[in-house]
Amino acid sequence: VPNVIFALALCRGDSNASACEGCLVTAFQDGQDNCPDSKDTTVYYNGNPCMLRFSNKNFLATTDNDKILVIATFASMEMPLNTSIRHDSFRFLLFTLLNNTAQSAANSSRRFTTSRLDVSSLPTVYCLMQCTPDLTADDCAACFHPYSSLTFKHMDDGKGGQILGTRCSMRYEIYPFFQGKPMLRIINLASAVPAINNTLPPVTVYPHRQSQPQSPVAAPPPPEAQASTQELHGM
Repeated sequence: VPNVIFALALCRGDSNASACEGCLVTAFQDGQDNCPDSKDTTVYYNGNPCMLRFSNKNFLATTDNDKILVIATFASMEMPLNTSIRHDSFRFLLFTLLNNTAQSAANSSRRFTTSRLDVSSLPTVYCLMQCTPDLTADDCAACFHPYSSLTFKHMDDGKGGQILGTRCSMRYEIYPFFQGKPMLRIINLASAVPAINNTLPPVTVYPHRQSQPQSPVAAPPPPEAQASTQELHGM
């Protein structure tokens, strides 16, 4: 004291050790370069290869999921449905995808799951959800709880998006973007979709737009590269 630093680093669950190390080396440097006067910095990258937060405060003493960044692709999903049922069907699809994937991730030992939703007449959608592995199953589930409402509020009718937090993260796309086969396959829609919860945590929304899909697997940036998208919070 006072020269104490607390840090939390997490790599995406489908990355290997080399890619993880490279991403975190870049993140530590980017955090210092972009917020040189900050004592509390969080770094995210588009594609979420890794996340880093360091602070002079002991934020590790809680399981709070703060510094939430929402990255949305606002182009409408091309669905083989007429306009009258398109919106409701998409909500059922998204809620089913997120709810099932969140339950699977919370109940897994690594707090990590990839999934694929296949339902007749609806597009195939892929998802990845992950908590920091020190969370209990209940804490992980609680961390994901507002993500459906955040998705409906900020990414409704979008064909992809991410919600990145210091304790849990989510990404969905209409193309496979993670390594390996999906750990979970979903073939039935939920029977109901809850209303949007108006009591939601504060978020920063980044209106990310893409003219073309990303590569099937999002690779971490090389050590010399700058972050394509990052959320840096300073004191």
